[in-house]
Amino acid sequence: MKGRYGQARWSKRAEAAHSGGDRSRGGRVTNAISGTIPAVTMESPDDQSLAIFEEVLAELQLRQPGIASKKMFGLPSFMIDGKPFAGLIGEDMIFKLDGEALKRALALPGAKHFDPMGGRPMKSWAQVPPEHAGLWPDLAEEALYEHLGRDS
Repeated sequence: MKGRYGQARWSKRAEAAHSGGDRSRGGRVTNAISGTIPAVTMESPDDQSLAIFEEVLAELQLRQPGIASKKMFGLPSFMIDGKPFAGLIGEDMIFKLDGEALKRALALPGAKHFDPMGGRPMKSWAQVPPEHAGLWPDLAEEALYEHLGRDS
């Protein structure tokens, strides 16, 4: 639809969809292309989990130079070559794993697929609770070696 001076006129809904969505439907982001998208909030890490995360990072950095701690989804993560392979969400750590390593991680009590959007789990990411913090260094190392294409 054209407005005065030949400029496009947008309805409020079309404008909201074009700008990424609005929250006019019960707190959910609406988008003209894909319908509704759940509002996402990520839990910030607690101090104890963050301390363990930093210990795991320091240990990995001794073995493999180039590992950095950067933000993924606004939360701390381990990256190498600009790609994440582990991270921290709330009290839990997440690891990008495949095959048997993923199966072993998901078999731990309380572990699950990482599901940042609620209803759309990331198939290669395992979320492991702090009860298994003793295994976090091994899982992070497996995720690193899988990312690098080597066996641990």
